Amino acid sequence: MDFSEYSDGIRKWTNEVLESRGVDAEQTLKSCNEIISYGVQTKDSKLLGFAYFYAGETYYCLNDNENFFQCITQAVSYLDTVQEWELLTKSYNFLGIVACNRGNTLISLDYYMNAIHYCKKYHLQKEESIINVNIGSLDLMCGRYAEAQCYLERALHYVEKQPKDEWYHTFMLCIYSNLIKSLTFQKKLDAVPKIMEYIYRDHWQYAEDLDKLSVWCAEAIYYHIKNDVENRNKCIASIQEKTSNHLTVMDIFDDYYDYCEMLLETDKDEAFWHILDTFEPLIKNSNLSNLQLKIISLKVRYYRIHKQNAEYLQAAGLYFELSQLQEKEVQKMMNSVFQMRKNLEMANQRRQEMELQNKRLLEKSQKDPLTGLSNRYRFNDYSEEAFQKACMNHTSLTFEILDIDFFKEYNDNYGHQKGDECLIKVSQAIRKLAERHGAFCSRYGGDEFVLIYENLTREEAEECAAELKRDIMSLNLEHKYSKAEPFVTISQGLCWDIPTSVSRIWDYIHSADMMLYQVKEQRRNYYRIGGLDAVYKKKDGTNS
Repeated sequence: MDFSEYSDGIRKWTNEVLESRGVDAEQTLKSCNEIISYGVQTKDSKLLGFAYFYAGETYYCLNDNENFFQCITQAVSYLDTVQEWELLTKSYNFLGIVACNRGNTLISLDYYMNAIHYCKKYHLQKEESIINVNIGSLDLMCGRYAEAQCYLERALHYVEKQPKDEWYHTFMLCIYSNLIKSLTFQKKLDAVPKIMEYIYRDHWQYAEDLDKLSVWCAEAIYYHIKNDVENRNKCIASIQEKTSNHLTVMDIFDDYYDYCEMLLETDKDEAFWHILDTFEPLIKNSNLSNLQLKIISLKVRYYRIHKQNAEYLQAAGLYFELSQLQEKEVQKMMNSVFQMRKNLEMANQRRQEMELQNKRLLEKSQKDPLTGLSNRYRFNDYSEEAFQKACMNHTSLTFEILDIDFFKEYNDNYGHQKGDECLIKVSQAIRKLAERHGAFCSRYGGDEFVLIYENLTREEAEECAAELKRDIMSLNLEHKYSKAEPFVTISQGLCWDIPTSVSRIWDYIHSADMMLYQVKEQRRNYYRIGGLDAVYKKKDGTNS
């Protein structure tokens, strides 16, 4: 987000947030809170969206689920208001992860699909690839292994072409570890060794501990299903060594859960309990009852396998209590979702009202208030666009300037109200002709009007002029004070030509004006068509 228009003090806060995020949580939250306080006072949606997002991101890394959800749901409505699509997409992605960890896969998928919608609409390919990975993980969790593979391969198709991205190796390892699981669960074991080769050859030396743990969990499952006990146990030993209580639970839990399910089929009790003892306090602190339920379910299954009946009954009772707690948690989350949707709807309504107001203001600034035709300002813009298009495509352009014959006499004798009515009726006839022939029309000033025709032959342009002449005469507006006819008529000057490298818009206007002058000098209620050569000859000092 660009904050160059803000004061030095505010830019200091935003820079502190960006520099400290992921490094110094205390400083990040301090700066975010200062921005939020200022943003609330000034009702600045841009600052509030920025600060709530990065505060939410920080709470996510701290496993502080309650504060995370509160901040990110606030961020969404503000980011939508200021149309900061990249951070909005990331917010939906975070919400999808947390909804999944809370056990609500439908809401999680809804968040992810919202994020995908914005990614496609605003061409956010990097964010889309991340979300495809998360949808793949969601499919894995739901046992949809082929669908998971499809989403993961979509992500891989983009990420593998971005080797200079700072997160390239992390993204690749995340995709590969999930692909190993999806292929393993589909019994496509022969496809896994090639992926492992890519991992260790191209990415392992750049891997962080979290990346390695994810890969080892997937590998252990693969080797277990393949009955390769030696390599499986090597992975287990590596996981034992690197697992600590400093992990971001929401980023790694699914990998460990699948891994622990595999451990239940082995005699590696010590490894199993090491994981549970490490994760249980982290999950309690995160207030995610669904993850607590999953931990308890692992315990229940362990006690049942080992016929530890007392422990089994105790764990089953705790599971029931946590299930009730999760129901309340889901209800609370649903209330937050409804409130967020309501806020988004209000933000969308405000934006639509603002867009409509801006559209009306733009139309007002570009339209003549009396006739409703485009005004001279809009004519200037359109003529430039049409001229550039004709130059680029080497096609013809026709400018027509016309005015009402003896309009001053009409106004002086019939009155200004009748004069305005005459202008309106003439402009309506001009608009209808322009619509029939795909032309542009505008009021040029007073009783003068301009039309621009694109890509017509000279004969077609002349026929349009004759047609408009007939249309105005057919209005049969009385004009007893005209020296041309006893009804309202017009005189027309046209310039038809194909622009060259030396042509200018002014040349067309000047030529059409010259043709109009000749008509008015020689014969009113008529038209004359010329080309750019008349202007060039005049510039050279020769007669036209």
